Amino acid sequence: MMATFLSPLQRRRRYVPTCRVFPCRKCDSMLDDRLPECKKLQLSAERVTRRHAVYVRLVVYRKCMAQDRSRFYVYVDEAGDRGWGRAASPVFVLSAVIVKAVQDTALRAALNSINVGLERPPTRELHWAENLRPHATRKHVARQIASLPLVLANVVVCKDSLVKSGTALDDPARTYHYAVRRLLERVSWAVDRKDGCADLRFAHVRRFKYDPLFKYLEYLRADPECRIAWAALKNGTRPKIEQPSQIRGLQVADAVAGAVYAAVRPDQHGDVEPGYLRAIAPRLWRGPSNNLHKYGLHFIQGRQHDCRAHHSWFAELQRTSGLRY
Repeated sequence: MMATFLSPLQRRRRYVPTCRVFPCRKCDSMLDDRLPECKKLQLSAERVTRRHAVYVRLVVYRKCMAQDRSRFYVYVDEAGDRGWGRAASPVFVLSAVIVKAVQDTALRAALNSINVGLERPPTRELHWAENLRPHATRKHVARQIASLPLVLANVVVCKDSLVKSGTALDDPARTYHYAVRRLLERVSWAVDRKDGCADLRFAHVRRFKYDPLFKYLEYLRADPECRIAWAALKNGTRPKIEQPSQIRGLQVADAVAGAVYAAVRPDQHGDVEPGYLRAIAPRLWRGPSNNLHKYGLHFIQGRQHDCRAHHSWFAELQRTSGLRY
């Protein structure tokens, strides 16, 4: 019997897997729901090359992603000092901005509009501590952020209350890792309740080594007691480290962290400025139980301390309306 020689194109057309063997990785439906032409070729799975099987599944995955609007981006930035020296700040803030992928373009357009309103080039980088210093400018930016389709989650570390508290969190590295853990818990819960999958992006910090953080996240992934909803995080154990000048969403996260920091960090006269936080309060996530401390504005504090009691504005924010789901 003479052998049949097939061109690469003919082989790709011939070796199509049985639809019932390769479910879609995104929606768990079979391939025949997405590729009706596969029904015509009922070939056994053994005849399918591994490369082509991966190719077909990738094509279907992309088709599902094009039809699915539950993809999210999460931008994370910080405010305050991670260290514990005398000159370090008494609080540290870690903030996350959650936005649907289909609305990320609107977010960038809003940043351009803010720059235009401030009589600056549209694509200029916005930085809370460097070029958003005037009080009126910060209030304007906070109001603009509140008008965007965002979900905000924050973690505030009250470092003074952790000293000799018996929590083992009086070490800078441990404190930062634990703050990231708490933040990812709330981010993953928020995305999971929307049946989504998020791409994590952290703002790059100079001279900071990220390998210990990645190892810590891998440890958490293997910990059965960890409460992070890993299925809702695309890159939960290895977030992307990006430059805010290149990723515009990180500039929003920087502004949110700055707004929260201003409300919890006393100045040289002992006063705080909660006005910026009040402006963005409608975008704070409150979870299904309408608990601001548990979800959108979480405090890490010593067992014998309640940092919220030092801020009269917290009870006010708890009573205001916010994102509850």
